Amino acid sequence: MKKLLCVLALGLMTAAPVSASETNLVAKPGDWSISEHKKDCMTETTTADGTIVRIGLSDKGKKGYLATYNQGWLEFHKHKKYPLSYDLDGTTFDVEGKGVKRDDVPGAEITFEDPAVLVELAKKKVMTLSVDGVEVTKIDLTGSDEAIKQMLACQDAQK
Repeated sequence: MKKLLCVLALGLMTAAPVSASETNLVAKPGDWSISEHKKDCMTETTTADGTIVRIGLSDKGKKGYLATYNQGWLEFHKHKKYPLSYDLDGTTFDVEGKGVKRDDVPGAEITFEDPAVLVELAKKKVMTLSVDGVEVTKIDLTGSDEAIKQMLACQDAQK
């Protein structure tokens, strides 16, 4: 898990959010959807409180990202950097994220160099996002394992 923290902390980069109109739906395992956009694949779900969770690949599958959006999150401003904490089943990772917008919905995004991080994420059950030590949302990751497997298969098919 310390390796995961290092990958997240050292690999932060900028990835442009993709609007829903620019994607092609590939599959729909459970509550998650798998989409393709310009030779990259992503998976996404919306939680009961309206939080949109997007996990994806960029740069033709060479990099990964995790983005969360919610209409009620007024504190996130596009391009501004934020100290974020992601708690995954009791293990906390402190990273720097960036404010993003998707169709005018504010959110935060982290990106990383090693897409293998996504395989580790898929093994988790609950992800809690905090900003400056204040919990913003708790996300049930049920079904993310299958969704990420299908997203990776989608990415393999892009080559």
